[in-house]
Amino acid sequence: MFTNLERQLIQIVQRGGTIQAVMAKPEGASTNMCVARSLIHEDVEGAVAEHKRAINILLSIRDKFCANDLSRVKIYTWDCFFPYTMYAFNIEDLNNCRIYI
Repeated sequence: MFTNLERQLIQIVQRGGTIQAVMAKPEGASTNMCVARSLIHEDVEGAVAEHKRAINILLSIRDKFCANDLSRVKIYTWDCFFPYTMYAFNIEDLNNCRIYI
């Protein structure tokens, strides 16, 4: 899954798109709560490691492809209990915006 995610995100920035991501803080209480309610995770440390890997993918894409324009890949972390995973593309362009929950 991570390989496919990384490939798709790279294609977005290579086409000139932007990425904005809001993710739970890996060290925050909300990450532990999300893992606890998940049906697929029993290993909190493993789930946190997966979360950090996703953040690191975004950081590496930003640093490699958008070093001259850091506004193209924005990553926010927030210690908040997210109800579902959400992907939003072209959020500032209402005609082309896509949100997947």
